[in-house]
Amino acid sequence: MSYFLGKLTGEIPSLLIYPLVFVTFWYILVNPEAEFYTYYGLFLLFEIVFSSLGYFISVFVQRTHAEFVGVMYIILCALLGGVQPTVRTMSKEWYTLVLVCSSPVRWAVELMYTVEIRKYQESNQNVATALENYGFSYKAYYISPIILIAITIIFLVLSFVGLVMRDPQAVERIKTLTRVYIRKGKRKLKKLKSERKKPGDYVFQQESEIQVLEDGEESESDEDDELLLQQDEVYQPPSMQQDQQ
Repeated sequence: MSYFLGKLTGEIPSLLIYPLVFVTFWYILVNPEAEFYTYYGLFLLFEIVFSSLGYFISVFVQRTHAEFVGVMYIILCALLGGVQPTVRTMSKEWYTLVLVCSSPVRWAVELMYTVEIRKYQESNQNVATALENYGFSYKAYYISPIILIAITIIFLVLSFVGLVMRDPQAVERIKTLTRVYIRKGKRKLKKLKSERKKPGDYVFQQESEIQVLEDGEESESDEDDELLLQQDEVYQPPSMQQDQQ
C-alpha cells in the first residue's frame, strides 16, 4: 500500500504541470468560448484518467508489450469517441452502444462539446440540433465527470490488486488471514449455538440455519489465530523489483 500510494503521490506534480502546458498553447491556437481554467480542469481530469490506465497496463502487461498495448487502446478509444461514427449512430444496436460507452474518450469528447456549446446557448443560439446530430446531451455536463472518475477508480483498484498479487508472500498472507477469520467466525457461531437460550437473546430457530463445527474440526485455537495475526502485523513486503522481462 505504501509503495502504491507513494507512486501516486509522486505523480501529482506532473499531473498538474502537463495539462497546464498543453492547455496554454492549445487555448491560444483554438481560441474556444469557454474559460481557460475550465479547460484546464477538463484536461487535468483527462490526464488523471489515462494515467490510471497507464498504471493498469504497467501492472498487467509485460514491459516489452506495454507501450504497444497502451497505444492500441488509445486508438481504439479514439475510434469510439462518439464523433465519427457518432453516438447517435452507435446507439442503434445494443452491442455498439456498450462499446462506445466503455470508451473514456467518448465521455471526454461529450464533456468538452457540452462545455463549449453551453456558451453558445448563453448567447440565445439554438444548439439543440448540434447536440442531436452527435447524440450528445446536456446531462453530460454533470454525468461525464462522474463516469470518468469512476473509470479512474476502477483502474486504480485493479492496479493495486494486480500489484499485490504479483507478490507470492502477499498472496499467501491473504490466504492465511482469510482462513484465520473464517475459523474465528465459525467458533463464534458454534459458541452462540451451544449457549443456553435466554430471554432477549438472539437464537437460531432451526438447526439447518447454521453449519456448526463438528468436534475435532478446525483444531487451531484462538491462540494460534492470534499468533498468526501478530505475525501479519509485523509483515514487511519485499521491495518491488523491476520486471526484467
